[in-house]
Amino acid sequence: MKQLLFTILLGCVSILQAQLQSGPMLGYADFQEVAIWLQTDGPAEVQIKYFPKNNTSEKHYTTSVTTQKIDGYTATLIADEVKPSTIYEYKIAVKGDWLDMPYPLNFKTQEHWQYRKDPPAFSFLAGSCVYINDSLTERPGVYESYTNYGFDKERQDIIDFIYAENIEGVIFIDGDRHHTELSKLSLEGKPTIWDITVSPLTSGAHMSDEINGLRVSETYVGEQNYAQITVSGPRKNRLVTVKIKDKTGKII
Repeated sequence: MKQLLFTILLGCVSILQAQLQSGPMLGYADFQEVAIWLQTDGPAEVQIKYFPKNNTSEKHYTTSVTTQKIDGYTATLIADEVKPSTIYEYKIAVKGDWLDMPYPLNFKTQEHWQYRKDPPAFSFLAGSCVYINDSLTERPGVYESYTNYGFDKERQDIIDFIYAENIEGVIFIDGDRHHTELSKLSLEGKPTIWDITVSPLTSGAHMSDEINGLRVSETYVGEQNYAQITVSGPRKNRLVTVKIKDKTGKII
């Protein structure tokens, strides 16, 4: 009887966790609010409970949201009762049931730096070409570029606008090329424009023989990878550091 009860309880836990299809994944975080994204496997009311780490007596709740098919059953929940420079733990409720995740859930708010000091350093990850399609729906042997769809004019319009407005520090981040490279467009008297192409994350890598006269030497990567991009330094002299890592997290 005890064994049967234990099996039933395990089954209930599996059913509850199955309602969470993807996530949770942290979005932006400042000193006033933090965004948390998730996806369910069908329509469901979701909510997040959060509290300062090791202080469960100070509970706060996001507004509950019902996921819908038109949005892919996704929701972005906003924790807007937070304090600066504080680590919070949180739990997810799906259809009123609080899920026990196999790993800790937490986030940290920014310090209140505005009008007080230089902005803090921050990092984010970039990647593309996640292999999801099967052989019935994918497009074999197709790789994307501006010229595939005649976007040369749109590309030039963007460049001309940057030049006309003299906008400094423009960095484009793109992908879906099945390789990674850093390109630099630098003309005398014009702002320098950078382009970071990052792919693939899990799909097949493509060793292209495509000529790119703007490619920065020794930045071509033809294996599965992603980018860790860090922004740091004083407010008016920020530094962007890009690290390309393989699928194990090792710097290439």
